[in-house]
Amino acid sequence: MFIWADIACVALGGLSAAAAAAIDRRTMRIPNRLTFPLILSGLALMMFRCMLGYPMDMAILTGVISYGLVYGLWRCHLWGGGDAKLVLALFLLLSPGYPPLYFIAAYTLCLALALLLKHGVYMPARRAMADPSPASTKGGPLSAEDIASLKEGPGMPMGPSLLFAYVSSVVLLGALPW
Repeated sequence: MFIWADIACVALGGLSAAAAAAIDRRTMRIPNRLTFPLILSGLALMMFRCMLGYPMDMAILTGVISYGLVYGLWRCHLWGGGDAKLVLALFLLLSPGYPPLYFIAAYTLCLALALLLKHGVYMPARRAMADPSPASTKGGPLSAEDIASLKEGPGMPMGPSLLFAYVSSVVLLGALPW
């Protein structure tokens, strides 16, 4: 059962992820003035939930796992600092609204799906349309170049993939009453 704070967190997370995706697509950056207030809001709402009965040990575990996952992927250079801070904020905002750690697992799976679709379907198709020679399609639908491109490079905003993962994980977990 959701409380008003959980519904507000879903809305705040969705608006923030959409704003971050638009800014990232345009500027290739997700600004700190967007991510830091979200992280602080997530921590404040987590403390509020703990006062309403959310187990403190689960709040600490959520924070540790969220930070560890985000920091590990950032250290592996799989995303930029703004992307990492946005995902950390989303984890802190939404995780307590679900059974323990479900949102983190669902978001991670949906992000993996988004990146697979982007790099395994969209980019090879775009490359094949740009260069229809047989050499450009060598290696099948997911070639070594496509796997290497999973590491977001210059000119590749991650924000739209983060937004897709957010929306699909919220829908997957049934956070929005239809």
